[in-house]
Amino acid sequence: MTNRMGKTSESIVTLGGVGLLTLACGLTEEEHGVTSTGGGQSAVGAGGSGGETPVVAPMAGGPSAAGAGGSGGGTIVVDPYDTIGGPTVVTDFSHAENFVPTGSLIVVRRFHSATLLRDGRVLIAGGTDMVWPREPLTSAELYDPQSGTFSETSSMVQARYRHSATMLESGKVLVVGGAEEERQIVELYDPQSGTFTETGSLTQPRFRPAVAALSDGTVLVAGDAATGDVTAELYDPATETFTQIEPMVESREAHSATLLPDGKVLIAGGAGTSAELYDPATRTFTATGSMAEGRDWHAATRLPDGTACVAGISFLLRAQETHDSSEMRDLTTWAELYDPTTGQFTPAGGCDPREHPTATWLGDGSVLVTGGEIWIGGEMIAVSPWVEAWRFDPATQGCVEAGTMVSQRDGDGYTATLLENGTVLFTGVVNPAELYVGPPTADE
Repeated sequence: MTNRMGKTSESIVTLGGVGLLTLACGLTEEEHGVTSTGGGQSAVGAGGSGGETPVVAPMAGGPSAAGAGGSGGGTIVVDPYDTIGGPTVVTDFSHAENFVPTGSLIVVRRFHSATLLRDGRVLIAGGTDMVWPREPLTSAELYDPQSGTFSETSSMVQARYRHSATMLESGKVLVVGGAEEERQIVELYDPQSGTFTETGSLTQPRFRPAVAALSDGTVLVAGDAATGDVTAELYDPATETFTQIEPMVESREAHSATLLPDGKVLIAGGAGTSAELYDPATRTFTATGSMAEGRDWHAATRLPDGTACVAGISFLLRAQETHDSSEMRDLTTWAELYDPTTGQFTPAGGCDPREHPTATWLGDGSVLVTGGEIWIGGEMIAVSPWVEAWRFDPATQGCVEAGTMVSQRDGDGYTATLLENGTVLFTGVVNPAELYVGPPTADE
């Protein structure tokens, strides 16, 4: 059977302990979203493919390219900033791709987590409501891709937003950070019982630390987005305890943590252009190559070839340095690729620069880039509503047009989660949720 990504498949994506395939990209003066789906996060956390490139199965009963919310061959508005220097952006209107609506969240929320569970459902937890002053939520719900609907599950122990929700080897989900009060409290979600329970406490309070599930089953928790902390600790699921380890090389805030093929973790951004590696064998951090652009509140994930993609444009940093909003037109490093064999970053070209987009690794090796906006000096200056999507190919360093989203989902408040059937679920900010179902096949 041929799916919408052009592959023949009989199996589905398997997400292991790290299972972090989705990243919510972009820079913001606030925190980025979640490390939850194995992205989205954690989608943002230890982004790893978990071994071989997974085979993507087709979505059962998938709608045609002309379905609701899809581009259906219609006119697509091209972003005016897609002609900046660097590799040429290819706009291919002959292969219109499709976004379609699905069920609605029970509670419309933003800054929540979205974690793919082993049974294929998606855990949506916490965030804030959409009514000012946007109170943090304890509520959680489950998305069932078979029925396309959301249902209630038990509430979290504590209200949280901009937290991480990381899959453990046991199938449980570790929820860390983001709490308004009692930030040391950590909890576990058990999909079998559908309940959250308190587990060991952090050694110190943290808000949106970088979180990575390691190869040995433990979880690295490093830094603090609120204070720029240098400390780090490990969570042991067997004992449900946290242990402080040697500190990072530099204090960081709003940085990323990406699990590499050799078991080390790339810590990038949050302290200008610098990066460092965590070695689980020695439990120590060492400096590695630097990025071309200073990044924070960005996202990162591991690609099938073992490189790490660190994505998000530092518009605010550059504007603060130059006091010139036109600088954004000169930025070509919307993302950078880290090569573990050389310890160096190289710019990734092709796509238009966006602030606050999501970027989801797809089964064919490409990255789906959606949403976003551009803010300079507290003002939105993008003339595009950023509902247009692009697909980035790391091999060719090029982008192709990937259709138009059903709804505009502004900022970093929504999530993108790769499902087992190869589609991508978008939740948050507005209802209904929506699915990216890929390009139409030759026989559609």
